[in-house]
Amino acid sequence: AYPENRRLTPAARETMLDLVERSSASYNTIASVLNATHGLSLLGRDVYNRSYDYTQNTVSSTAKLIEILREDGFIYRVKVAMDNTLEALFLCKPHDVQMARLYGQTVIMDATYKTNRFRLPLVNIITVDHNLRTLRIALCFISNEQTKCIHLGFTATK
Repeated sequence: AYPENRRLTPAARETMLDLVERSSASYNTIASVLNATHGLSLLGRDVYNRSYDYTQNTVSSTAKLIEILREDGFIYRVKVAMDNTLEALFLCKPHDVQMARLYGQTVIMDATYKTNRFRLPLVNIITVDHNLRTLRIALCFISNEQTKCIHLGFTATK
């Protein structure tokens, strides 16, 4: 395809970004949809490159995650290192805090090590109710097991 046939109009760009953000379709599928609806000759790689350029020039993925947490009503705390990398992210729902206050005589913390896409330990904080059911209190991604990272989660629920 010639470069002039791969230029995005503002409407096509908006459609592309919306599809990339809201759908699980492949870049090739999104390119096919844009080609059919906007008369373009895009390749899947063009969609990837343009959406990547857009995300690099806008808000970071961490900032997007924090915005989603805020919109969904999560209680969260973020600790950022001096080099602007994520050191710890604590999150829980207000209902989970209520359950912890009601049943939290015993709290259990366990970490899974680097099994997520961020390659960070994920600390699960749970308790048990009077029917011996496990209740999640909170989750915390931490970059290390220093006390200051783990302390972040406990101070957030006070």
